[in-house]
Amino acid sequence: MRFALVLLLGFLSAGLRAQAPDVAAILQRTADKYSNLTSTSFHATTTLIDQNQRDGMTMEVAFQRPDKARLLVRGPGVGQAFGLLANELLIVVDGRYTWMYVPGWKQYTREAGGFIHTDPNDSGSPVKLGAAAGFVSHMVESIEALLRQQAGAAGKMKLAGDETLNIGPEAVECYVIESKSRKPPSTRLWIDKARYVLVQEETSSKGSALLRTSFSNVAVNQPLPDSLFVFTPADDAVLMKKMEPPQN
Repeated sequence: MRFALVLLLGFLSAGLRAQAPDVAAILQRTADKYSNLTSTSFHATTTLIDQNQRDGMTMEVAFQRPDKARLLVRGPGVGQAFGLLANELLIVVDGRYTWMYVPGWKQYTREAGGFIHTDPNDSGSPVKLGAAAGFVSHMVESIEALLRQQAGAAGKMKLAGDETLNIGPEAVECYVIESKSRKPPSTRLWIDKARYVLVQEETSSKGSALLRTSFSNVAVNQPLPDSLFVFTPADDAVLMKKMEPPQN
């Protein structure tokens, strides 16, 4: 009887091990989801956690291949990437033009081209993306690059467990995957069990600071309304060759 019980427990244990999710498979499936996407939209919030907890910036992102995107970003000094001392910035790529708008200044710029822009003198030679279009593209491509990197280094990652995250309007059941080594820099990922999309990332640095990015309202390969990629400035907004802070 004792032998039969031990044997049964052994079979059950083996069965549970067989059903345990594989970290490499989870990471690869999630990376594949982003590498093959035709469209995505999400809301992202960054938080810097050290001795205090400070919100960094929020981003509302929509991206549709091959040539449309929208990014609304808010936070202290977010315009510095473009030499603008602004805390709110809207970028719209509509397929023909890239628009950049600072609502607080009531100013906007228009740049010909976007993601697909070829040299008129050489149809086979792509022209470098403008700064604004390139910035939006990087927002999406950096997520794919992160997941590919982690999938390629799956042996250094482990499944830390399951967790339900309340981000945005819904509760999301997640796999929690983290670096095996706790020495910084280290990474922790929360991946939606049902859809295999990234819903939160934490990275630690050599100091005590922790950077957390949370993603809500994530849609992948879902139809996006054309209205997202239409730029309509406010009636009192001014088209500028180069935006300048308004004079008080």
